[in-house]
Amino acid sequence: MRMRARSSTVVMCGITLAVTLSGCGWTGLNQFSLPGTEGTGEGAWSIDIEMPDVSTLTENARVRVSDVNVGTVRRIEVEDDHALLSVSLDEDVVLPENTTAKIGVTSLLGSSHLELIPPAEAGTGQLHNGDRIPLDRAGQYPTTEQTLSTLSFLLTGGSVGKLEEINREVGEALSGREDIVRNLLTNVEDFTSRLNEQRDDIIRALEGLDRFATVVANDRVVVDEGLETLDPALTTLNEQRDDLTNALTAIGDFAAAADQVVTGSREDLDANLRALEPVLRGLADAGPALPSSMSLLLTVPFPLNTYRNAIQGDFANLFLNLDLTTERLDKALLTGTPAAGQLASLGGLLGQLPPIPPIQGNPLITPLNVPGQGGN
Repeated sequence: MRMRARSSTVVMCGITLAVTLSGCGWTGLNQFSLPGTEGTGEGAWSIDIEMPDVSTLTENARVRVSDVNVGTVRRIEVEDDHALLSVSLDEDVVLPENTTAKIGVTSLLGSSHLELIPPAEAGTGQLHNGDRIPLDRAGQYPTTEQTLSTLSFLLTGGSVGKLEEINREVGEALSGREDIVRNLLTNVEDFTSRLNEQRDDIIRALEGLDRFATVVANDRVVVDEGLETLDPALTTLNEQRDDLTNALTAIGDFAAAADQVVTGSREDLDANLRALEPVLRGLADAGPALPSSMSLLLTVPFPLNTYRNAIQGDFANLFLNLDLTTERLDKALLTGTPAAGQLASLGGLLGQLPPIPPIQGNPLITPLNVPGQGGN
């Protein structure tokens, strides 16, 4: 508290001593520096600290770093809406530029002191003589009064008084639902256990998404061009949405009609397939001979690959092997008809012709057997 200059007259042992105390900002004996305190020796340097509130801190209070006395509070002033402290520090004190300041108490009923706290991580820069710690890096620890006030509030109607009500409400909410809650907790435990077991898969999936996001980010220009290219196509599809809907509806109607037709004509279809069975079987039986017979289609009775050698001058070479047995005729002419097998049965009754003896040599180059010249 600032006081105006005043004069006092002290009378001691009949001797009047006039002592005039004049000055500005007189705050009592704490204004004088105490000999032997920290921060008063040779090489001491000072810094200013902005504080939101000095609480019970006084001038000549101790300044500490890591619970070690390193200086003294020299002056406490008011600047704008906060306090401004001027402290002196020992010569060997080194503090980072981002040091914070807090007001604390030595013990429960001890005196207040100023604590300078270097950052836990590596500090930046260094404080020098005349530097200032701003208001955003200043504060104070809870005081004894604040602690007792908070404790009194809790014990006389604060949050502690709500514990009984909370306990009662929880009991009423869980009453009769113990099995449900127990089952829920079991399911939660099982879920968390399974989630923990799949932790590696989840991590890999997240890493895959990260890689995908990186690829998309790197190809952002390509993606933008693709989206711009798709925009006309999507616009066209949107304009033809009604036509596409009608087409899908028509396809559905056609599928329903086809299902009805197939379902209604199933018996007829089965009968037609059974009727085709003999024809298909005959084609299968004649399979090997059918391609070779095509070679005689245009050059009957000569094969396509030998017809150029068939006629030599004024005669023709012809070798013909006719199988006119009833079994062959039956297979060739009556297969697939109601009379199939009848001709073969008739041949069995009449007896088959004797087999044709095998021909020796190539009939195209073997000389003819003239009667009377040793032939058959």
